[in-house]
Amino acid sequence: MPMPGNPKAEILENPFISKLRTEMVVDREAFQALCRSLMELEKEWKNTQFIDKELAQELYILAPVSKNMADSLVKHRPDLAAQITEMAIELDALVLNCFSS
Repeated sequence: MPMPGNPKAEILENPFISKLRTEMVVDREAFQALCRSLMELEKEWKNTQFIDKELAQELYILAPVSKNMADSLVKHRPDLAAQITEMAIELDALVLNCFSS
């Protein structure tokens, strides 16, 4: 478990995407923790010139992976697909905020 106050570790170790991919489970607690970590990262990256490449790569895939999972579920589980789509939109906005700080 990452130390509190380390958004990079918290994001990289967050199980939201892996549970979504492998188990098709929406872990709301992990999602909320991921959102909090992204908000913390936005503050940390404000006015910085250095962006960690490993973390940038992880941030780049968060929303698209979530959206792809939603798209794959839309015919079989439309309620879950809609929920994941909303989460993907929120993740996309939070990631964009990190890069635009």
